[in-house]
Amino acid sequence: MAVPFDAAGKLISDLPDREALTDKISHFATSPITGVHLWFDREISDLPHAILLDRTIQWMFHKSQLLSSLSSRAEQDRSLANDPVQSRDLPFTSAFRGPAETNASKTFPSAVSAPEGRHSLAQDVSPGTGANMTESRRDGTASYVELVISSSKSLINKSRQEIIDLALNELREFFPKAREANLVKATVIKEVNATFSPAPGIDRYRPPNVTPWPRLFLAGDWTATGWPATMEGAVRSGFLAAEALTKYAGTPKSFLIPDLPAAGLMRLIG
Repeated sequence: MAVPFDAAGKLISDLPDREALTDKISHFATSPITGVHLWFDREISDLPHAILLDRTIQWMFHKSQLLSSLSSRAEQDRSLANDPVQSRDLPFTSAFRGPAETNASKTFPSAVSAPEGRHSLAQDVSPGTGANMTESRRDGTASYVELVISSSKSLINKSRQEIIDLALNELREFFPKAREANLVKATVIKEVNATFSPAPGIDRYRPPNVTPWPRLFLAGDWTATGWPATMEGAVRSGFLAAEALTKYAGTPKSFLIPDLPAAGLMRLIG
């Protein structure tokens, strides 16, 4: 059962012997993540991504650069695919890359839709059209960045314009080119219940993958993975659940990949 902790609590509500697990779940709370998407009329940085220290913004992902890299890789893969000698060495993932992915970087999206459960706030800040934004991409001058703020409780009650203004001010502190760039479009997405909140002491309530019920195993970043609320932690929980299942079936297997050894300063600390 690979679901968030609150959904797990609802799914087991009618099962016998559920008290121990529901008690653990009752100690969990959610933590929000806010994403700010900004489209500029020119490049603001050569960096594909950056960590911004001591500010509200924590991560900057230069999506136009990242998408451009994917597009270049797709072009290379298509060239290799047309070469009967080299196509046999084409990466496995290339066979599953569809047209939508290879053309993703050619235009700015004219709208952003949010999955169910998300609080999406979108704002067009200039009357730009899809056509002129496409031309801006073709000459390599446009820039699309995504800014990520984890545990963004301080932003939940702020208006979209307040968040956009804050993001722009902080971005311009780190990237001088952004001070001269014109903002074409901005979108704010608030995921109020993005992850579980890793409050002090929560690890004692994170359940193992095995449950009191035969053939029912738990997976999710909120389970006892030893990792925080991350995508990697969620994957780790899936491996652990699969190991528990194969052990129950009498054919135990190992799927968990060992952690990388500590290096540099972390090796000295730990």
